[in-house]
Amino acid sequence: MDILTGIASFVRVDDEQDCKVQLLEHLGAKRRKHARKLHATVAKYGASARNHLKQTLRRVDPILSSNSKDGDSMEGSVQIAASALKMESQVAAPARLGRGNLHPYRLRVRELQNVLKLASNADNQEFIDALGKVKDAIGDWHDWEELLANAKDVLDHGAQCKLLHELRRINDQKYERALSGAENMRRKYLRVSSNGNRRSTQPADTVWKAMRTIAA
Repeated sequence: MDILTGIASFVRVDDEQDCKVQLLEHLGAKRRKHARKLHATVAKYGASARNHLKQTLRRVDPILSSNSKDGDSMEGSVQIAASALKMESQVAAPARLGRGNLHPYRLRVRELQNVLKLASNADNQEFIDALGKVKDAIGDWHDWEELLANAKDVLDHGAQCKLLHELRRINDQKYERALSGAENMRRKYLRVSSNGNRRSTQPADTVWKAMRTIAA
């Protein structure tokens, strides 16, 4: 809600101050509702969640701090490399991206970026950065999509509402930018053609290089 309130505050539309105030009040009320719910959840489950996190950390720490190339660490590296190859194929799919699947696609992009960061080097940094830009652009569009949905719910000004028109215009602009960025990334790095078909069944060169670094 804080992000939505922030971007809504910067929208400037003449003669629509009442609608803007109405939207901001609506967002504020939803924020307070979510805050109360979050506080109740933390109060109920906070202690057990902290205990689980501590137990997980105790199991993970020895693995992360080990510099040896024993069987366990090698097996872990191979599993990470295999996961990245699987994620790369998922980022190359689906054939078509659109409003219905672009935001879930962001999760695939983020997962692949996080795994490739484990093998960050000069050879794949450009690809990692490209994934980050796509992830951020989709997230930015989705924020405006959520803001527009809230505005449609609360504003009763009708079809002539200039604020709604402006929110739709910005939302469409953000969507086109996110979609274009995702498609360009897939063409450049993942061999996905303009019609959504993959030009090769082999992983992209940037992913191969990263996998060799992880498994080395």
